[in-house]
Amino acid sequence: MADFLLRFLLPTLLSLSTLSQAQAAAGVPLGSFETEKEASAWAASGTTTQRVEEHATDGRFALRVVFPGSQRDTWPGVTFRLASPQDWTPYAMLCMDVYNPGQNSLVLSLRVDDAAGKSAFATAAAKPGQQTLEFALDGGAINLGAVARIYPYRRLPREESTLFIDNVRLMTQADVLAQIRARHTEIRLTDTTPPPAATREDQNRGFIVFARSILDLIYPASVPRPHEIGLPMEAFATPGEYEPLSFGVYALQDLTLSVACAGLRGPDGARLSPEQIDVRSTRCLDKRTTYPATEFIHVPTFLERRDQVSIPARQSHRFWLTVHVPDDAQPGLYTGEVLLRTKGREHAVPIRFRVLPFRLPDPRGVAFGMYYTGQGVQDEAQLLADLQDMRQHGMNTVGLCFGMDAARVTYENGRVQIAWDGTSRFERFIEGYRKLGFTEPLLLLADVAQGIAGQGGVSLGSEEYAKRYKAVVRAITAYGKEKGWPEIIWQPVDEPAWQGKEEMDRCLYLLKLLKEAGVRTETDGPGDAFLEQDAGPHTDFWNYNGGLPHADRINQIHKQGAYVWYYNNDVEGYRPEVMRYGAGFLLWKTGADGIFNWEYRGQGGASLYNDLDSPRTDMVYRYLPEGNETGGPATSWEAFREGVDDYRYIALLKDLIAQARRSGKAAVRREAEQADRLLAEMLDSLDFRGRLRGTAAWARAGRDETGMKTLEGPMKVPNGWSFDRYDRARWQVAERILRLRAALGLGQPDEGIAPKRAAAPKPSRNPLVAATFRQGAAMALAPSSGPRRELTVRPTTTAPAIDGNLNDPCWATAAAATGFRLNDSGVLASQQTIARVTYDTRHLYLGIECLEDLVERINARVTEDGGNVWEDDCVEVFLDPDADGKAYYQVVINSRGVKWFAEVGGTQKWQPQLQAAAKLGDRRWFVEVAIPLEDLGPRTSVWGFNIGRERQPEPKELSTWSGLRGNFGQPSEFGGLRFTDSFFAQVDLGTAQWGDNTAQVQIRNDHDAAGTFRVRAYLDGRAAGETEPVRLEPGATMKLALPYRIRKSGEATRLTLRVVDGEEKERAAWECTVTPTAPVEVRPVSDLYYTTDAYLPLEVDLRAGSETLAQSRLRLEVLAGSKRVLPVVEVPRLEGSSGWAVLRAAGLGPGAYRVRATLITGDGQRVDAGTHSFQRITSPY
Repeated sequence: MADFLLRFLLPTLLSLSTLSQAQAAAGVPLGSFETEKEASAWAASGTTTQRVEEHATDGRFALRVVFPGSQRDTWPGVTFRLASPQDWTPYAMLCMDVYNPGQNSLVLSLRVDDAAGKSAFATAAAKPGQQTLEFALDGGAINLGAVARIYPYRRLPREESTLFIDNVRLMTQADVLAQIRARHTEIRLTDTTPPPAATREDQNRGFIVFARSILDLIYPASVPRPHEIGLPMEAFATPGEYEPLSFGVYALQDLTLSVACAGLRGPDGARLSPEQIDVRSTRCLDKRTTYPATEFIHVPTFLERRDQVSIPARQSHRFWLTVHVPDDAQPGLYTGEVLLRTKGREHAVPIRFRVLPFRLPDPRGVAFGMYYTGQGVQDEAQLLADLQDMRQHGMNTVGLCFGMDAARVTYENGRVQIAWDGTSRFERFIEGYRKLGFTEPLLLLADVAQGIAGQGGVSLGSEEYAKRYKAVVRAITAYGKEKGWPEIIWQPVDEPAWQGKEEMDRCLYLLKLLKEAGVRTETDGPGDAFLEQDAGPHTDFWNYNGGLPHADRINQIHKQGAYVWYYNNDVEGYRPEVMRYGAGFLLWKTGADGIFNWEYRGQGGASLYNDLDSPRTDMVYRYLPEGNETGGPATSWEAFREGVDDYRYIALLKDLIAQARRSGKAAVRREAEQADRLLAEMLDSLDFRGRLRGTAAWARAGRDETGMKTLEGPMKVPNGWSFDRYDRARWQVAERILRLRAALGLGQPDEGIAPKRAAAPKPSRNPLVAATFRQGAAMALAPSSGPRRELTVRPTTTAPAIDGNLNDPCWATAAAATGFRLNDSGVLASQQTIARVTYDTRHLYLGIECLEDLVERINARVTEDGGNVWEDDCVEVFLDPDADGKAYYQVVINSRGVKWFAEVGGTQKWQPQLQAAAKLGDRRWFVEVAIPLEDLGPRTSVWGFNIGRERQPEPKELSTWSGLRGNFGQPSEFGGLRFTDSFFAQVDLGTAQWGDNTAQVQIRNDHDAAGTFRVRAYLDGRAAGETEPVRLEPGATMKLALPYRIRKSGEATRLTLRVVDGEEKERAAWECTVTPTAPVEVRPVSDLYYTTDAYLPLEVDLRAGSETLAQSRLRLEVLAGSKRVLPVVEVPRLEGSSGWAVLRAAGLGPGAYRVRATLITGDGQRVDAGTHSFQRITSPY
């Protein structure tokens, strides 16, 4: 959403990208500046221009343009006037090569005029260095058949700046598409789940039906999991609510299916008609993994209506029903079916749907909104239809990206005149907003007052500017109050912290004027010092990008009188869990005040159905009809509504709790406390780490036989909840609402609860339904406790100069941490990092080399220490000198040498006197840092230690040396930093799990004479393995593979490594304590089940070696307390990497249960594989 005032209020320009020289040469030339005559056609307008032999990309010459700074509002640039109007309709883009010699990004704008004097505007950011800027040509604002002039310029520059421009050219749509395709690569979505065994009925039918949460993606390669097959569709809702149901179809042969629902039958003849059930199917599109990405996936994106859907054999497809419960629907259980028809045959998928006997409130004081540009809206009917759809999705506000037409506003003789007549788009929008019942204030991102205040050359910051600006704001506010409009929240500058100092200064100045004008304000962007410290005191609504502060920080902000929103958690629109979680349970857990997302109607290239037809991705939540495309809602748009409804259920429960606490009856108050306790425990079970955007990750990553990168689902937010947990948690809330309503005399005790059933069936004698395992594509292994990797550092006698050059003698012999792995998949990072470490009596020194194929694309926006350095390409150093596994020191440094540091979990504000420097190199960049030892507190001989790296160019990579998974800040998962002169240079224990392991041990001959050495491993004093002997010259190093076997799991084990020479004399010893992980982990797919769930699916991770597993069997027990409630199950054949064991659970009533797993090896050893808890709750069905 950055810099939207230029990019979206006016026909948009698209983003910066970098092209190869071959790509840059394509296109129809407008200016290459190879002759004086050609250069003279580009007339300076408030600038100084010169034809120079510097930074040319096409020929010898480029045009140097100096843009002067001014405290007055100016728009300096260069004008290229065509000899006569030209037809540019064949072209889709204007490109120019730009070199920025400065240290900061510069915004370059472009105006294109047609012969009638109409203008289209665009903008792009020129990063430091060489790049190509791409400007989309949009015929919606001007007549591209008669282009008369172009004007590249800088908007309101306060300081002088210089750009070198060359090779200005026009590109056809075919050229654009070819270039985009050339620089984007596909990631293939796969599924290594074994295909289900088809019954004869399945084979005759030609497909298998399976159930899966709407939050868990079904893509073409998806394979049904054994516990998903043959289940009914189930859901519950309240009157007025929209509720989704879905199922998947796995084709056994090529299929053409039609799907229909004749309605649902309820109690006493009640019905939900077919008109109240919207039947759609998911549509997959090629979507970039993130909006700036150069990789794309073919992923389910939106829901469309089709009479028939074709599904190739061995592929899956999802169908989606949305039930709109009428306001007057009779409560109770409704049943029906969906009919699937193919080749004259029908198959019915049963539906159970419960309507609850209460309505959900519209929460007050919390904002749910979409940003809205109104792009492509032709008339008032379309505008109202958009607003109606937003209301139906639970939105109660809008982030409006257009304001009153500046042509209708005048300022003369100290008075503001606005031509209000009810016909402007802004007025029609506000009136529709009011009539359709939006309950919260409107967020306005289009500040017309700035344009009016600056007319006639009035300078920003002058007394006259301030007078005009406040007058316009007050005039709009006064008219709104007169007409009964909603309150308007004003945003003066979009994401100022990401636009640079000039925009931050402008934002701060305008915020102060807005407060003087008596209106409330909003500032958005990263949660940095500008938002919280500079803008915060003048901002009423702090709007955080992609994440939230934790609840205690939000409480502090509330005490300051401000509110907390957050925005843009899934702008690509294909991560439904992100939006449901973010708008519902997470919003309530943190106590934040609202959530927004970009953008309702979408923006990007020529077609919303082709994400690769423009340099910029399509960000859209409502796909509009286009040609043969029927359009429909993005999956994340539907999930956004589900999150809003989650919030509404909790809001109603909290209101009833408050009522019950005021009751004079002790039993009613007890019911309230029990409900409040359940809600608190539910929210506490969510693992929230501050950031939401970018956290949803695929379960597995790899490469196929052709070398193509692959991803495998599920794509999950790491919050500790399963996909199914959301609906079941909502039911727990609904059940408590029913109980409190009954306690307060508002309903019957059993209203909405499933009727009592016949006696529960007895448990099956053989509960095992299926056991299936993936072959290959192993899941990442869970870590053991204790340092899995350790680096031995030696002192230096010559300290390095901290200048970013790693050419000091000490670095040649320093210990090197290598083999960085991605924190989402555990695979080696494509862009590796080498971190060298040494020390002397005063400092710990680190010299870090970051390999980078796209060094020209790295982010380095933060220029001042203490800023949000982690949003740039950066390295992060983690030190736990006393190895307590709790508090630690963190230092973050970007490629400019800008640093941020803190003691995390400590009691003091850490203020080290550290030094840092950085330097760019050829396909790499370097960081050098010196940290005073005296600033690091108590120290042991082995520190907790890790290095993390955040790589921003797509594909974005987060990698660490210790190989931890998830958040970098996990001191229990750090590696070790050992200070010694011993033979050990680096130790990598691998997974250190039960069974066979291989450690990678790098040893160094620290003696003056050559010798033969080997390394032996001991576990609790017993020999466990050894390396082959090797001969080393003095000072030489070698990495050895040390096989060792652990025969315990879950118990602390002392691991000792010893270096012995050829005479069996011990030369060095290394020791640590590890707690090996089990060879197998078994856990319920969810920790919450209904009593009507027939199956108990268990996820199984197989970690031991294939030979060990082939001779072992897995014993499974289900317990209630210490009592076994199902017969013991033994799975005899264990092969592969991961999969499922599915047990019959019929007959298990409500209550708490445990699954205990034991591996029984071929020699009879029993290895505890862990115990996991789950709960069964009363079912709504």
